[in-house]
Amino acid sequence: MTVAAVRAFRRLLALTAAATALALPAAAQTVSVSPRAEARDVVIYRSQPVDTARLAAMRGSPGLRQQGLALIVETRTIDVPAGEGVVRFENVADGIITASVVIDGLPARITEQNTDFDLLTPGGLIRRSVGEVVRRVRTNPETGAETVDVGVLRAANDGVALEINGRLEALQCSGQPERLVLDRVPDGLTDQPVLSLRTRATRAGRHRVTLAYLATGLQWSADYVARPSEDGRTLALEGWITLINAGATTFDNVELQLVAGELNREGQTRPIQPARISRPVGCWPMDTTTEVPGFGLPDSGLEDVMMMRGGPVAYASAVPPPPAPPPAPPAPPAPPRPEESDLGDYKLYTLPEPVTVAARQTKQVQFLAQPEVAYTRLHRSWVSAYEGRVSGGGRPQIVFESLNSEAEGLGRALPGGRVLVMADIAGRRMAAGSATFRDNPIGLPLTLTFGQALDVEVIPRVVEHQPGQWLSQRQREASRSAMAAVLRNTGRETVTVEIVPSAQHETGFRILEESHPLARNPRGELSWRITVPAGESVELTWTYQVG
Repeated sequence: MTVAAVRAFRRLLALTAAATALALPAAAQTVSVSPRAEARDVVIYRSQPVDTARLAAMRGSPGLRQQGLALIVETRTIDVPAGEGVVRFENVADGIITASVVIDGLPARITEQNTDFDLLTPGGLIRRSVGEVVRRVRTNPETGAETVDVGVLRAANDGVALEINGRLEALQCSGQPERLVLDRVPDGLTDQPVLSLRTRATRAGRHRVTLAYLATGLQWSADYVARPSEDGRTLALEGWITLINAGATTFDNVELQLVAGELNREGQTRPIQPARISRPVGCWPMDTTTEVPGFGLPDSGLEDVMMMRGGPVAYASAVPPPPAPPPAPPAPPAPPRPEESDLGDYKLYTLPEPVTVAARQTKQVQFLAQPEVAYTRLHRSWVSAYEGRVSGGGRPQIVFESLNSEAEGLGRALPGGRVLVMADIAGRRMAAGSATFRDNPIGLPLTLTFGQALDVEVIPRVVEHQPGQWLSQRQREASRSAMAAVLRNTGRETVTVEIVPSAQHETGFRILEESHPLARNPRGELSWRITVPAGESVELTWTYQVG
């Protein structure tokens, strides 16, 4: 054989080896598994104030898993195989948005990325166990005695068919309670998604990597409790952060941060959807109106009796009552509160200690306690006239107004949320109303608007109206209206009534005459603030023009 022929033969061998390597199935490649994260940092975002009560009402709803947004940063140690390999990251958050995955510290080229998530359900266990050896447990409803038969699961389409002692039998068709016992979880079923990467590395090695990704199912909200003082000049304001984990992933001992602000999100990026396989039915008594315990129950039912080695994988219908709790220990000192900092145009709240947010759990953390916040209590009403007809008046709104500054006892950026007022009435602490506000930065007024007053009434009327006349095709003289409003207080306390002229937003608005001085309130609106003693009435008159 000539030298040229030898070289050609060697090149042919090399090409054949390369082609064989490329043709190897994934199972033949080296697989490295990272079973869990060694450390996790979680940053939960929100684009607007979240209603805690609404989230509580949605608890257990599948749609809640699609809401909320969090950045998950995990630290993991992984063995990277040389050449072609597969790296599997198990126990990532179940709401992972795979398009957002970023990996740092992995010295290998990533050629493919997959997310595997076939949900572990009774239906999935049955469908994926066809051909496996199983045990059927039949219970005598009169004696409670159990009979165990070993067989092979042959079919799981419209119903479950078993081969036992050379005969084919349908599950749950004997008229007696029956269940299946499986010895293992079939491959591919999991209660958590798995992120797998196909890698190509020059050499093998153990590396510490950072895995970051966005996930849904995590939300947070802010709620406040306001307790006015007896003199009505200050109130104690407490703020609580509610953490909601609607997913199936537990975040154990994580560093947690919360971002407040109007976060912009383009489109509706969704997490992966698990493949749910329902349990096959279609046999007596499930096709009749007869009800036998343990028959014909959906996968989510509490009486599901699918069992595995080591204990139940579903639930039991009878739960023994918990034992009586021991005497409560002395209250521990209050934990430190979250630290507030700036994150560009947003506010970042860092919890001072690691926290555990379990799967499908709601947790509250106090983040604000201001003992003396100065405020003003008002009765606000908008009044004006249009074409000679009065607008507004009636029962005014109850308003608590404060300035978010240190001088007024605040000076903290307040995430928007709901405020519950707890007042002392006749010596008893009672709920006196609630209000919702949007994110409130330092230096701006904080306005809480409650319901309508019962003891205060604003009775407006139009005294005179002069409509404007057209002087030419392009010019028209201003219209003029003379207004009067009676402010009546039938209560037992002196109140401050604020009248806001709605016409101030029209072109050419100008006050011509007034019985009380007009000024700008902290929100920048022109208004009259008039003190009305208990059991008395005060009349306000003014004349204005527009146009």
